[in-house]
Amino acid sequence: MYNDGFGMKVKLYSYWRSSSSYRVRCALNLKGIEYDIFPVHLVKDGGEHRTENFQSLNPKMEVPVLEMDGLILTQSMAMMDFLESRYEDPKLFPESPTLRAKAIELCEIINSGIQPLQNLGTLKTLEAFYQIDRGQWPDWIRHWISLGFKALEVQLAKRTDPFSFGKRPGVLECYLVPQVYNANRYELDMSPFPRIQKIYDRCMQLEPFQLAAPEAQPDAE
Repeated sequence: MYNDGFGMKVKLYSYWRSSSSYRVRCALNLKGIEYDIFPVHLVKDGGEHRTENFQSLNPKMEVPVLEMDGLILTQSMAMMDFLESRYEDPKLFPESPTLRAKAIELCEIINSGIQPLQNLGTLKTLEAFYQIDRGQWPDWIRHWISLGFKALEVQLAKRTDPFSFGKRPGVLECYLVPQVYNANRYELDMSPFPRIQKIYDRCMQLEPFQLAAPEAQPDAE
C-alpha cells in the first residue's frame, strides 16, 4: 500500500457505475498505485454524496474524490495530471507537447461533451424540469454518446498505433473505456466506430482495466 510522508493512504471515493470514478481507477491501476476504495452510493437514501461529511470533501457533491499526499482533488483531469507528475512511469500522457495537447483535447470530447450530458444529475433534471421520463433517457444518452464518438472516430482513425497515442494505453484510454462501457450498457450500435471498438477491446484484455471495471468494485450491485 502506498504511504506518503504523512502516513496517509491513497483514498478514492468512488461509485461503481460512475464513469468518472471508473476512469480514475483505470489511471491508478495503470500507474500501479495501490489505493483504498471508499464507496459513495449516489442513489441510496437520497445519495450519500449529499451528506455533510462528503460535502466537506467535495462541495459540488460529485464523485470521484482522490485523497493523497495530503491533497484532495475532485476533477478527473486534475487527478490524471497529478498522478503523472507524482509517478513518472508508466506515462499516461504523450511526452510530445503537441501530442499531449491532442490527447487532452480528445479526452475533453468525453469529459466535457459526452459524460456530463448523460450523467444521473442531468437525467433527473430533464425529468424534473422538462418531463422527459425515464423511458426516454436511453435515446438521449445514445444521441450524445454517438455524437461524441463520431468526432473521436475521425480523429483516432488518423492514427495507426495499437492504442490511441502509442503502444501502451494512456490517458485517453482511461476516458474512452468507461464511455464505451456506458455505450454498451445503453445498447448503442458500435459498428460505426471500429477504431474506438478496437482500442476498447485491447484495453479489456489488460488487468488494469479489468480490475477497474464496475462489476469488479466492492460496491457493485
